[in-house]
Amino acid sequence: MTRRFAHLMVVTFLLSTALLHADSPRFDPATMMRADSIQRGMTGYGLSVFEGVTIERFDVEVLGVLSKVIVGEDLILARITSGPVVERESGVIGGMSGSPIYIKGRLVGALAYGWGFSREPICGITPIEAMLDSYPADGGAQALLGPNHPARGAMVDGRWVTRANVQPISESGARFASPDTINLQPVAPLIYASGLKPEAMQALTDALEPYGIEPMAGPGRMSDPVPVELAPGSAVGVSLATGDFDITGIGTVTWRDGDDILAFGHPMMAMGDVDFPMTTAWVLDFVPSISRSNKLASGMETVGAIVRDGNWAIGGTVGRQAPTVPATVIVTDEDRGLTREFHFEVARQKLLTGSLLMSLVGGSMEAVFSPGGPGIGTIDFTLRGDKGVEITRRDVVWHPGMVMGVTSWLGESMQVLVYNRYQPQNVAGLEVRVGLTGVDRSAAVERIYTEENVARAGKPLHVHVVLRPEGGEPIERLVVLQMPDNLPKGRIRVGAGAGADEWSLKSRLRLMMPQIDSLDDIAQVIRTMKRADQLFVAASLPEITLAVQGTELPHLPGSVAESLITAARTDMDAGYTELSETLETDLVLYGYQTIKIPTEDRQGQRGKVTGASPGDEEDDGMASGSVGDTGLEKLWWAAPALERMAAPAADIPAELKDAIDEFGDQVAAGDDADVEPGLDDEDDDDADAGDHPEPDGDALARQLSDWTQDSADDFESGDADGVLVRSDGTLMLAPDPTVLVQADEPYIWSVAAAGDAVYFGTANPGRVYRWTE
Repeated sequence: MTRRFAHLMVVTFLLSTALLHADSPRFDPATMMRADSIQRGMTGYGLSVFEGVTIERFDVEVLGVLSKVIVGEDLILARITSGPVVERESGVIGGMSGSPIYIKGRLVGALAYGWGFSREPICGITPIEAMLDSYPADGGAQALLGPNHPARGAMVDGRWVTRANVQPISESGARFASPDTINLQPVAPLIYASGLKPEAMQALTDALEPYGIEPMAGPGRMSDPVPVELAPGSAVGVSLATGDFDITGIGTVTWRDGDDILAFGHPMMAMGDVDFPMTTAWVLDFVPSISRSNKLASGMETVGAIVRDGNWAIGGTVGRQAPTVPATVIVTDEDRGLTREFHFEVARQKLLTGSLLMSLVGGSMEAVFSPGGPGIGTIDFTLRGDKGVEITRRDVVWHPGMVMGVTSWLGESMQVLVYNRYQPQNVAGLEVRVGLTGVDRSAAVERIYTEENVARAGKPLHVHVVLRPEGGEPIERLVVLQMPDNLPKGRIRVGAGAGADEWSLKSRLRLMMPQIDSLDDIAQVIRTMKRADQLFVAASLPEITLAVQGTELPHLPGSVAESLITAARTDMDAGYTELSETLETDLVLYGYQTIKIPTEDRQGQRGKVTGASPGDEEDDGMASGSVGDTGLEKLWWAAPALERMAAPAADIPAELKDAIDEFGDQVAAGDDADVEPGLDDEDDDDADAGDHPEPDGDALARQLSDWTQDSADDFESGDADGVLVRSDGTLMLAPDPTVLVQADEPYIWSVAAAGDAVYFGTANPGRVYRWTE
């Protein structure tokens, strides 16, 4: 090392040391005291509100200082020796966080940490020099406690403590993690939510849980606020929602300089730069508890904005106005003919606004409608972004007795608006209209068949769809699809499904899907997708349609289409030509079914749908679809379900693991390509068209009507009430199941196909079967 370089290193070290101990621009030695000046046994006092808006004084005694325990900063330990918390044996009270602590008349920091299940009022104090780092405009490096400082460590319950663990509020572990380590919990800001019933409250709890906050039912905002000037020791609120519902975090002001304040002594949600409304607060009283004592408090008047949620404090400015997101929700209980309208505003914050809105929309529904079981909800909403995009949707949704599910489209739309890759934007406003009933009008799309066994060019195809209402008799609907004059020889797929399963069915039929190149495209898709009370019937004609940058190129010659499909470009979509009809119903449908039938051109040339023989990889003519679960798109659920079985992974045979992997590969790749050039075609299990196949020499399979097992023994023996009958007279008997895995715990019911075998996981008994012919 050269002498010049060594000199430079010394200068750099001295400069960095000087900066380390430099005062924050707001640190005032005349009115503030650093942690490295604290001595064990010092006494002082704190300020907080315990009732109304009156600031009360309580005495404290310093126990010691723990070094670098709170995000690299020191923590002062002290015991409260007088005041309401001592008189009522409450321990440190939730809502006291931020209470300023003074020694020799100088501010040393804010009461911020305590313990659950403890009536002894020992508290952790965040040093003021650390809190100033959360001041909105500036901050400074902190002076840490020296290694030989006489106050290092503290005597607590007869133990010499030198370290601390900071636990979330929700945890209630032992007071000491080890002989020299104490467990601390933030004296959390109280998040009070008023007007929410259990389901909406749980949704809010789930939204705030990642930030270490647990909301509680509270008294709500005061309608007649008392004028108060925020000062050290005043109760202060952070408003997350206000209006017909209220969500407010309550803590204490630590320091004020002009219009700028610091509070809490720890983060609220550690979100960094924020813009939340800041309010004054009224404390009704506090409730002593062995587990955790808390103030009961209400927000009052909005007086400014919280603009920083830092590691050691929150910082705000009096007189600043924070933006909010207005919402209107109109809810009708259709069974009682009761309608109520709700208005509220929530804080605008990318990670939080959507969750707050969803919770309060749920709260609005629960305030009007009390479900006694499954029912139906109709939702119609307009969601506005701050860059001008609107997303609208009307749909009908089945609910299982918990109404939050009715808002599923709204939640997805908020995610799309905020996190899309085209034009992400914050939510700027919301209007929602909801109708709820306890009448269950749900029905499964159970079966589909056609009157004709061949789809003929220029002729109508009569498609029958069997719907089975919940607990009722089947209903049949007829849809006529007019085949085009230029229909070629080959085969087509025909499907019928709930409007909510439109995309799943289109994907199954390999139809052209909408091309999405902007947020406006996404909004258009959400707005125009079929509803759950609509029956969608479609056929995929054997003609390839291409689209380039959203423009369709129909009726291309096969050679041209194949050339374009194989071209190395990413702005092109391809799909079979769609022929479809949509029927309105008074039911809420779920599931879809598909069949495959041959086509006949104008010259009488006919295609075929082949039947399967053992070992044959041709189409097997079986029915295909989803009944009873609208999320089972293309059966991609089966392999993951098998992977989540109760048996340990080591107990699953290699054969089954290979089958799961093979099935996952088939689903991802789309398993075969045996038809028109340029598009992969699944070797799927579609049904044949009708009940009376024409004698054209091809073996057609009839759809299985009934196949039941009354017990596990029936299942294992292969006994069945129905069999598969092919038109050539071949009987395909129930396959023989082989038990691969047996466990005490039940398996998730699931099915996966791989090669020539089908794998089943059963709920009772806990077994996995390999089923082959």
